[in-house]
Amino acid sequence: MKLKYLILFVISLAAIGLAQNPTKKSIDKCVNKIDKSRTRKEIDSLHYPNRSICGGSIKGFYSDSSLVLIESHLAVELYASNLKVYRNMNSVIKIEYHEFIPNWEKYELDFPNDTSETIDEISHQIEYSDTTYIIYMTSPVQMKTYSNSTLVSTDPNYIIIDRLLECGELMMLELRGQN
Repeated sequence: MKLKYLILFVISLAAIGLAQNPTKKSIDKCVNKIDKSRTRKEIDSLHYPNRSICGGSIKGFYSDSSLVLIESHLAVELYASNLKVYRNMNSVIKIEYHEFIPNWEKYELDFPNDTSETIDEISHQIEYSDTTYIIYMTSPVQMKTYSNSTLVSTDPNYIIIDRLLECGELMMLELRGQN
């Protein structure tokens, strides 16, 4: 699996056009440029009308026909997630992922005899995990994990990184099918 990341990283280095070893600062500069262009409506957007297999509703943002940002929003009953995949010259440079998940185990411990029949009846009693992952495709990969806005880890979790990269690639293919 590490070889896969090394290959992705080498391709990213060649394609990003950043320094030989892209830094968090150089990636943030590129991301800020994408975000400003999006805010000013200087880049085109394409909405994927169907629900994406792994991202829910997705939008692609293009600069000079090149995909620079993928955003997805998924909301199902009490679960919600948002994913942003920033790209530069066909390579992923940064991923931001936020998930909001009900803690069913704690609910079942706190309310073992609950006979509620609908989500609306119990939604006010459930606690949620609120987790955000920020990933920079630097060398080595930098990842920060936040829980309820508190930094809980700076260690890269390659299982999560791999899953998010795969989702980003799948969403890119789904958007490409819309062009």
